Amino acid sequence: MINGVPVDIGSDDTHAGLPSFRNTLSGGDRSALALSLFMSQLEQADTPPDIAVLLDDPFQSQDGFRRTSTAFRIKECGSRCGQVIVLSHDPAFLKLVWDELPDAQRKALRLVPVRGSTVIAEWDIYEHLKGEFQANLDVIQRFADLGDGKERDVAQKLRPLLEGYCKTACIGEFSVTV
Repeated sequence: MINGVPVDIGSDDTHAGLPSFRNTLSGGDRSALALSLFMSQLEQADTPPDIAVLLDDPFQSQDGFRRTSTAFRIKECGSRCGQVIVLSHDPAFLKLVWDELPDAQRKALRLVPVRGSTVIAEWDIYEHLKGEFQANLDVIQRFADLGDGKERDVAQKLRPLLEGYCKTACIGEFSVTV
């Protein structure tokens, strides 16, 4: 039922003009439905399966509420099976999943190109998602405290850092010019 109207699941043979799940549900709805059906199978198992579950971009075309719900459901999935591996190009979604898990139950990895090959390496999700302001501040702070870094690199980060600070601290005092 969709909005109180019965809708056939449909198949490859269903005429395009007839309402079915294939042409009535949005991409986000289809993705959420498929994930929900899979998760319900895990929940209904008499004994938790000792398997690894691989989820490849499980949130595609989902709004913010569904993305957050999906992250929570992935956490629950991990408690019902041996291991959950989530692949995604969206670091913000991966951070949602990361934040749902205790430290001992999570590990962030990424594929890194190295001399014509690819290796799996640990990934600092916080460093990756850090904003430009914080990244510039960190470089300048390391240089000031420890003398680490190149003077030219530090100098190039000073102006954007100071502009960002002034625009935040003195809202409305600085106009934006193009």
